[in-house]
Amino acid sequence: MEKLLYANESVEEFLCYQVYKFPQQCFLCQKTQEQHLIEFNQRLHIHHIDKDHRNVSNDNLKPLCNTCHMRITHLKPKILWRCIICNKEKLLSPSEAKKRKFCSYACSNPNKKNWKKNQTKETNSKVIIAALKCSAALKEKYKSGELEVWSKSLTKEMDERIRISAEKGSKTQKLNFLMGVQHPWNYNLTKEQTSEIMKLRGKRQSITKKELLNKGQLNIFPLAKYMANHPEKRIRKKICIQCNEEFIGHFNQKKCNICRESRKRLRTC
Repeated sequence: MEKLLYANESVEEFLCYQVYKFPQQCFLCQKTQEQHLIEFNQRLHIHHIDKDHRNVSNDNLKPLCNTCHMRITHLKPKILWRCIICNKEKLLSPSEAKKRKFCSYACSNPNKKNWKKNQTKETNSKVIIAALKCSAALKEKYKSGELEVWSKSLTKEMDERIRISAEKGSKTQKLNFLMGVQHPWNYNLTKEQTSEIMKLRGKRQSITKKELLNKGQLNIFPLAKYMANHPEKRIRKKICIQCNEEFIGHFNQKKCNICRESRKRLRTC
């Protein structure tokens, strides 16, 4: 052989990569040699398909990563298993097949039936009662303070989950409007009717807000509170409106310090 072996390289590795010219990656999961060295601190394994280490032919050798090699070497043969009642077939290991008799809870208890199966609020009154009880219990927990809404006093800029859910909701809503499945609340209403409804809504909201402020349950400035608790996020990179140059300033700042100073000078003059 013309090419010499690398340092700490086996004969199988030399044959795979230099003679047979296999790519230096796992045959199953395509994990590269560099990734494997970082993760396991060792090179890719060379798997012998017929489990004969003397056979180093082209068809018998395959490069594999540590996890794939372990799965193949320690893979147990599975047996076809059948349920006693419904004759449902499954592939299970021999030890599990000996222990198991039924495929599900329904087969193990055939006399017991799930009363909620294929039932809705319109068809069964029991479902309505159960839903009302659950909602009442949750409302009491929210009022007492045992449970809290995870998205309370959070915006799109603060949390990625809210941003993703808002984007998904807007896309689905647009599609529904185009297809005609969903309509806006002021559909088939005149401008006068919509304005009257908006005025009534504004009055109701103002009354409820005043009541909550008096009780101390409403927080007017959630963003300001968040910024006070997180001083790192107050200062950030921005682009000036006037000169279109980057500057580091307050999160609510729109102009750079040079433009602001020039405006102050003009005012004094």
